[in-house]
Amino acid sequence: MTLPFGIRRPASWHTWGSLLLVALWGWTTLPCLQVNPAFIFVHQSVPLPLVIASVVLVAAHWRSVPLIGWLWLLSGAVTVLWSLSPGFTLLSIQWDAVLLGALVAGQLLWKLPALPLSITAATSGWASLSLVALGARFYLSGSVMYIAAALAVPALSVYVALWWRQRRLLRLGSAVIAVVLLYIIGISASRAALLPTLLILGVATWRLHGEGANWKQLSLGLLLLLGGVALIDTLVFDHAVLQAIGLKTFDTLHKATQEGGNLETRLQMWEVAFHAFTTHPFGLGSGAYGDVFQSTQAWPAYYSRFVHNTFLETLASGGFLRFGALCWLLWQAFQNSWRSARWPVALALVGIWLNMCFDITGGIPSTLLIAFLTAGLSLGASETQHDKATQAPTKIRGIMPTLAALSALVVIGVTLAWWWPQDVEQQATWRGLWPPAIGSIPSKEREAVLTQAVNRFPKSIGLQKLWISSASESQREQRLNAVTQIIPYGDASFFLQLAQQQRKSGQSTQAAQTEALCLSHFGRLRSPLGLTLTPGSISGISLHDLCLHP
Repeated sequence: MTLPFGIRRPASWHTWGSLLLVALWGWTTLPCLQVNPAFIFVHQSVPLPLVIASVVLVAAHWRSVPLIGWLWLLSGAVTVLWSLSPGFTLLSIQWDAVLLGALVAGQLLWKLPALPLSITAATSGWASLSLVALGARFYLSGSVMYIAAALAVPALSVYVALWWRQRRLLRLGSAVIAVVLLYIIGISASRAALLPTLLILGVATWRLHGEGANWKQLSLGLLLLLGGVALIDTLVFDHAVLQAIGLKTFDTLHKATQEGGNLETRLQMWEVAFHAFTTHPFGLGSGAYGDVFQSTQAWPAYYSRFVHNTFLETLASGGFLRFGALCWLLWQAFQNSWRSARWPVALALVGIWLNMCFDITGGIPSTLLIAFLTAGLSLGASETQHDKATQAPTKIRGIMPTLAALSALVVIGVTLAWWWPQDVEQQATWRGLWPPAIGSIPSKEREAVLTQAVNRFPKSIGLQKLWISSASESQREQRLNAVTQIIPYGDASFFLQLAQQQRKSGQSTQAAQTEALCLSHFGRLRSPLGLTLTPGSISGISLHDLCLHP
């Protein structure tokens, strides 16, 4: 039996039990679904109830996980053996278990695609609309409005199709929801969300025409959709959509003629990430990119610990094996849903992952959870193809239990090691010398652990900064000198601090040499691809200021 908005009544008690398990898992995700830009992927511990709920959900439905899903998780876990910052990799393994839980949840909810996408879009959208009501505006990557727009994109795909497929009041309800979702995207003016939105509207129009809708009806529908957004914007004080799009359009055109525009800075980030992959083809360590990428730089570049592209970040941190596994998983999911009547789910999949190609939303748990949940919806989007998409061929099906058991042992072992120790020093060791764990140790007691950590993982910028900040006056020069050799292009402030320290100790000649070396490293104006390196972007120090530094 079909319920409103495409929801179908579950057919058995087994299905009800599965949905209850998914609901309990969803309840544990609430801390991550809060639209909080400070809650960043692999920079905070995963809530323990969420890891437990994810393991239980995946264990109960392990056969639903495709072979490539297990390989994706294990290819990330194995990078802990050579990770340049293993603490972040251990944390990433726990997040991977949660994302695999989202994949399974999506497969179990494949008959109810509108439900999970509506809930997540509503929670984030409410936060964004509340800001508009309060007169607040945040047009920044990773802001509340950008996250809300990213989560509205996949839901829009589903409701645009339901608008044409439902009748009477259900059609009206779907149309109203689609207008509100488009309004949420519009008030953010996020180009990373607007691009997939335009793609979704265009492709959905073409597919609906193939289902029998004529071009006149479809054109009128698009006009009504845009007209609804314009009506809301007219009635709402301050005209949030017009203001946001106008500001972003001016900003885009203005910076297009200047060096250091958004496109160029993203190209700089992508160039650095790809260079990291060429030097570490098996990965820097899953989840470790933001902590170690500066040690791989061979030239100064726009500073951001996020690549602003989930695929490139996966390639750099997880290596070509994990990158290939992710791409194959998404391609498998897309093919399965695109060829069926559930093609709106395929568009939703493309929309959310395309958004993460241009923004830091791929580093925020709420967006990643919905991205993998949408992949699960796509894998289960066709009942006739469900088994084919989620099971391995007969010849290799026998290794599925082994991969599942190995994955479970890895995740459970890592989680126990992460949460079991109570002593802060022991906890820092068991957490792979994770910089935040070491930072939580009282300063008078952390020296031994910190020295051990820096000696083992010298390319961690987080550890190096802790090491320098905890140095005594006599140790400071030695430690700064060491870090400028290990991370020569990562942070110009290390050179300037070293020069300052040398001047304090009366070493004026050495200080001048240090400043000259800093200028030779950070005075470079072009990257290997010919991109203009952005002034003022290197750890807050302008190239112009460096040139004038005495």
